[in-house]
Amino acid sequence: TAPVLTATLAVEPADGDGYLAGGTVRYELVVTNVGNAPAGDVALFEDHAAALSLDPESVHVSASGGAGEAEVTAEEAGLIVRAGPSSGSVNGALPPGASLTVTYRALVDPALGGCETSPCPLTSRVTVEFSGAQNETPTETISDDPATTPVDPTPFFVEVPCLEDEDCSSPHPL
Repeated sequence: TAPVLTATLAVEPADGDGYLAGGTVRYELVVTNVGNAPAGDVALFEDHAAALSLDPESVHVSASGGAGEAEVTAEEAGLIVRAGPSSGSVNGALPPGASLTVTYRALVDPALGGCETSPCPLTSRVTVEFSGAQNETPTETISDDPATTPVDPTPFFVEVPCLEDEDCSSPHPL
């Protein structure tokens, strides 16, 4: 018996107007224990493109299926979520069948520095580390974009207003 964690990371425009430079995106991360043993010491490490700034005030964590409370460290550079002991008699941070859902927002850099193409691809990924009941060595799983196969980072594409000064009609060159 062992814990098996799956993680999906979905992204959508927070404003509903598409992915825009200077706009906000909303992420939803769902981590579920599909195994038959509790996962302990669960930690989620979010890594996103340099053109994104996490909004630390937007982070919300919810749990289901007996998952424990979570401790969140949120900074513009990234997000760390550590799951605590679960409630009830099951010992472990994420019992079998339990899920943690983390939602948060990030601001897209208005200048999109470093983009060389339009649309500009931006990606995010979450690494999930956990231990099992009989295996104290941490196991790692990577979040997946639920809209695609195989397991891959979650991308989205931002329209770049212009790539060179002569292409720009506004003072927004990259």
